[in-house]
Amino acid sequence: MANAAGGSQCERALQLFDEMKQEGVEPNDRTYSSLISAMVNAAGGSQCERALQLFEQVKQEGVECDEITYNALINAMVKAPGGSQWERALQLFEQMKQEGSEPNDRTYSSLISAMANVAGGSQCERELQVFEQMKQEGSEPDDRTYNALINAMAKAPGGSQWERALQLFDEMKREGVKCNEITYNSLISAMANAAGGSQWERVLQLFEQMKQEGVECNEITCSSLISAMANAAGGSQWERALQVFEQMKQEGVECDEITYNALISAMANAAGGSQCERAL
Repeated sequence: MANAAGGSQCERALQLFDEMKQEGVEPNDRTYSSLISAMVNAAGGSQCERALQLFEQVKQEGVECDEITYNALINAMVKAPGGSQWERALQLFEQMKQEGSEPNDRTYSSLISAMANVAGGSQCERELQVFEQMKQEGSEPDDRTYNALINAMAKAPGGSQWERALQLFDEMKREGVKCNEITYNSLISAMANAAGGSQWERVLQLFEQMKQEGVECNEITCSSLISAMANAAGGSQWERALQVFEQMKQEGVECDEITYNALISAMANAAGGSQCERAL
């Protein structure tokens, strides 16, 4: 029920939990971690307040929380409606360590994701500190960790930290961590949103590298690429944007409204005047 397609059946899960207790079956740490996971994956956004209430109940009943429970709870903070509850996630992380539960790669990835998804811009400096701590403690960063970090650099307040994102990408490859479409999309987005104008030529190089490595492009790749062309310093590269758009359609990538919006923006900002006829 926690992992049901379309969102968890959290109400059903809670009913089963009540039934379990009525029948005298003792819940354990796995029961609670599964329930918290159901709160995380609820359709419409994580039920983070309910997850915290459940966590308090766990502690009151004397059930020892393991890393799975904490990971589920930190993940609930990541997915909170309106932006992640990163400060709560950090408090839970500290509490976890105080109680002797060992953070693992999933814990760190979730914590970094919480800091990346903050309303108003990522907490990128904090994330890098957590990342260094992770490595010092012997936890191996995986693709989720690097993807969350690169995404954080893309969302940094004041403009993306694209050079740092690129450094993380290079480190990821040196460490033998496999890059996927999330990695490339986040890095392309970081370069598209560079202060002073997008790094559109670098973006096109990344796009070619992505294809050479057999990584599948999707609509996010397409919209990020076109945004990079639209935000080019000195005026949009609208013709390149149009070429990318046509190429994506030929490859069967479904274009969404974000893609079309980016393409229209590229034409509106063309050097020498907008390409209004093409945009229409």
